[in-house]
Amino acid sequence: MTAVDDVSAVVLETTSDRVRAGFAGSACPSCVRLLPELTTGPESLASIQDAWRGSLVSIFGAGEAMSEDNRPAESESLGSERTPLLLVEPAQPWEQETRQELVRFAFETLHVPAVYLMRSAVATTFAWARKTALVLHIDRVGAVAAPVLEGYLLLNCLRSDPLVGLPWPQRDSSTAEETRLPLKKVEAKLFPRLTRLVFDAIMAADIDVRRELFYNVIVTGDGLSQLEEQALVQRLDETLGEVCPHLFRPRVVNASNEQLFHPGVSAAWVGASLCGTLGVFHQLWVSRSDWEASPPSILEDRCP
Repeated sequence: MTAVDDVSAVVLETTSDRVRAGFAGSACPSCVRLLPELTTGPESLASIQDAWRGSLVSIFGAGEAMSEDNRPAESESLGSERTPLLLVEPAQPWEQETRQELVRFAFETLHVPAVYLMRSAVATTFAWARKTALVLHIDRVGAVAAPVLEGYLLLNCLRSDPLVGLPWPQRDSSTAEETRLPLKKVEAKLFPRLTRLVFDAIMAADIDVRRELFYNVIVTGDGLSQLEEQALVQRLDETLGEVCPHLFRPRVVNASNEQLFHPGVSAAWVGASLCGTLGVFHQLWVSRSDWEASPPSILEDRCP
């Protein structure tokens, strides 16, 4: 992919309720756009596409190219024609049809030269300089426990829980600020479910990697900002220690540790930002010609 080797990629991380965007190599995104609704399925594709387009407008300063409905005029350029996109999926991975539709949108509407789809859990492990870990993502649509082995997400071992019944605070519609939820108010419901979720995901993996997964549990997600983060991590470390197999020792860390990352910046975005600067990573880009030659299979091969 020599055509994009000398161009900084744009990292777009999509979560259940927001999109973070910025150039690869940056310590934090330059643009965060809240989605109008929780995005949990293909029916929310339009919201995601609008947020991506708006993010590129903000990054490239193409405000003068906006039409009356707040979208770039079809005849105008977003400035992304030479900029590859590194797309970070939500914690609950998109279905193959959704991945293909969004990549098609990137090529045909945003006119980017190349894309790469990265799993959120994989990006988080890169941010923590890990190849193997269990990433527990918590946000307003639930919790996802995702085992990563040698840089690959073990999809068959992924476990999720919608966390129905938790009284999440209301989000301000115009900002990302949310009221904190006292941990004591939800711990009776929360910890048994999180503990079981992590335990089941790890035990679904091969027995040879379970010890390493238990020892590398990374807690992340926008839901942490609404809870007492450090208390949650410490309590989860204790409850996992009570259920994990004999001779296994769990270790749980907080991925949003402000000593390592800027406040409010997700570990997944940071990990993807780092990957986007690596020369060896550039050979994985899916170019427009690659996509046109074999659209369904190329994503499975390059972006497993």
